Amino acid sequence: MWSPRAIVIGVGLIVPAVALPAHAAPGEFDPSFSDDGFTIVPFRKVGIPTTVEVLGEGRVILAGRLGTSCWGGDVERLGVLRLRADGRLDRSFGNRGRVAIEEPMCGGASEMELDPGERIVLSTPNFVFVRLRRDGSLDPRFGDAGIARPFGEVDWYSRDMEVQSDGKIVVAGSVSIDGSPSTFVVARREPKTKLGMRVFIDAEGAVSAVYGVPEGKGRVVVLDPSLRVIRTLETGAPMGSDLAASVLDAVSELPRVEPRVLLAQAPVLLVPRVLEPEFCEQLMEVWRTCGNQETGVETSEHQMRIHSIRNELKRRRDHTVTDESLMKMLVRVVGRSVLPEVRRAFSYPATRFEGFKIVRYDGATGGFFRAHRDNLSPATAHRRFALTLNLNEGYEGGELSFPEYGPIRYRPAAGEALLFSCSLLHEVTEVTSGVRFALLSFLFGE
Repeated sequence: MWSPRAIVIGVGLIVPAVALPAHAAPGEFDPSFSDDGFTIVPFRKVGIPTTVEVLGEGRVILAGRLGTSCWGGDVERLGVLRLRADGRLDRSFGNRGRVAIEEPMCGGASEMELDPGERIVLSTPNFVFVRLRRDGSLDPRFGDAGIARPFGEVDWYSRDMEVQSDGKIVVAGSVSIDGSPSTFVVARREPKTKLGMRVFIDAEGAVSAVYGVPEGKGRVVVLDPSLRVIRTLETGAPMGSDLAASVLDAVSELPRVEPRVLLAQAPVLLVPRVLEPEFCEQLMEVWRTCGNQETGVETSEHQMRIHSIRNELKRRRDHTVTDESLMKMLVRVVGRSVLPEVRRAFSYPATRFEGFKIVRYDGATGGFFRAHRDNLSPATAHRRFALTLNLNEGYEGGELSFPEYGPIRYRPAAGEALLFSCSLLHEVTEVTSGVRFALLSFLFGE
């Protein structure tokens, strides 16, 4: 059975040496590896290894550059070789164990990773990416016949690379275009499409100022698909080698949603991560300790609008927020996440909230709200959009539905907001177990 060994890489010719106490004393050469514990493998005139990976069964993959220095006038190329566990070339790989990418690539390989299919993913210092199949041939489904060059004539430097479990590539580095100062670039590549990098050069520091980056410092801002901030990473220059892993960790917090075909969809907007869990708990505690009351519905009787308790139409207890400091905090925190999304999704410049209510639907009493609209009376005609922001999990029922648009039910996660036009017929289904807390408001403009 193979046991792991330490791999040491020499300079000049590719020279791996293996040491481990499997067949020798700790720190000594392993005699089971090429008889004397090391092997010298000529690879053209000059071969300089730069990165190594160990596969199962003790096989070793090395990658580096072929040639002296492209900055000194020589033509550098990328070279890869694979050794068996005994230190001999694996002749089933490439050309009898060796692969030379004939296209010129300055610096050779700077990073190497194996994707879930054990394909070899290589990056060069100047953001060129290569993927080899397990037999050492270029993968035609990757980039342009196995090679991806996302940038044109710019100054690049790749610092670190990671491959996700789904095969996507995350790479971090720096880039300078047309002589502008170097700036950070982090990109993620789909495993079967061309590298999707977008680089914005902030030569005058305008974007850096908006994100509060101190002069001479570095900051990485990770955004979700809606361009909302997930995490901010402080980093110095040059970038640390763990930057790509930190970005990958931030991206992993996003929920994975598989593509699917919808047969019906109400015109609603879901905005995730509006409130942090601590703030949600604070609002629920306000409902518990600062008073709440059963609320009714507004109905029309004898050509008059009357507010009355109608348990057959609604069962809910509310706390109306009157604390001035809490009101300002809600306007600021909720507004900065919700108002830009409403403008983008519905082309409506909402600028005001109609107060806030913290409400609870109780499974013990079967809390619900039958189908209704939110802007039918003269006192509510100004309302344009309704906001429902769930504060907790752990209940059953209590979903929102829009009967005019099919039977689909909506259940935002804790801290997530659901927005929709006040003219839509909607209802809250009965909570059958636990309690559902939510923050409610209505949006309108000047």
